[in-house]
Amino acid sequence: MRLENILENIIEKKEGYSLEDKRIKISEILHETVISNLRFHLGKILNKKEKVIVLIDNLDKTWSDNEDLEQLSLLLFGLLNVTHKISDDFKKQNYKHNSVNLALIVFLRSDIFSRILSFAPEQDKIPFKHMSWNDTSQLFRVIENRIEYSSQSIASPEELWNQYFCKTINGVSLKEYVEKLILPRPRDIVFLFKAAIQESINRGHTIVEEADFLEAEYLYSQYALQSLLPENGGRIENFESLLYDFAGEKSILSRLEIEKCLGETNSDTCNNIIEILCELTFLGKEIRENEFEFYSERRNKAIINKLALKYTERTNNERYMINNAFHKYLEIEKVNHNTLQKQN
Repeated sequence: MRLENILENIIEKKEGYSLEDKRIKISEILHETVISNLRFHLGKILNKKEKVIVLIDNLDKTWSDNEDLEQLSLLLFGLLNVTHKISDDFKKQNYKHNSVNLALIVFLRSDIFSRILSFAPEQDKIPFKHMSWNDTSQLFRVIENRIEYSSQSIASPEELWNQYFCKTINGVSLKEYVEKLILPRPRDIVFLFKAAIQESINRGHTIVEEADFLEAEYLYSQYALQSLLPENGGRIENFESLLYDFAGEKSILSRLEIEKCLGETNSDTCNNIIEILCELTFLGKEIRENEFEFYSERRNKAIINKLALKYTERTNNERYMINNAFHKYLEIEKVNHNTLQKQN
């Protein structure tokens, strides 16, 4: 109702103005009423806080590549550009408004940001920072912090790992097993550990054992695959069905084997689908013999593509690897010879 009242007020007062005058008038109406009152009351409430941080998330919930990307990009860039102006405005002190040490942070998925960035008129003026999890120790720190917060009896991280979790899984250390399994994101490691702890509780174990993690691996693999569906953004039709076509395949596939899974013979269509699967980190590209790399913030994907292209030209053999995160759910057959998978 407040929004409708504001719009009615704007419509009444904008007749006979030029476009620029209308924009100025709209800004005046908003700042004289709703924004001014809001700023006044927030200043009174928040001015004694050491710092106030506003986190804006879930802007990608309805994201789809089928939408008008240019219009969506303009909307998002308008939001990104105004965050600093709002912060600066709150830091000002005058007779009417109290100063507030306020910061606004907007979260966007990196794949969405990279796509809308092409529509930005002045890319160098957009303030942003990539949140990278290349250092896997930081991911384990997420688990340590969560458990430490919920239990005051743990003296140190070393005590946590020694007393509550098994040492090895399938003959490798627990942390190495987790690093090779998950996509390097906080939500993935949190899901895996929550699932393993729940399995341990259900089975009455005093620590989270190897069997608990192996059961949780299947649940995590299913979760990781389902998380790809919204990230596809409508780019690939019948995407879920296409992913299931990889079920039972080998972990390392040639270009010809991937084309059979896709059921496509058109080279351009295959190239497009494979590139999307690489962007989603479902597939990694072979850049050296038995060394596969997945797209990440660690290295520009253009470099990965160039390395893969040069290796293919030298060997006349274009190969890809399915990410370990999806093996358990799709029952992917692991290739026996040693391979190096880089995704962090």
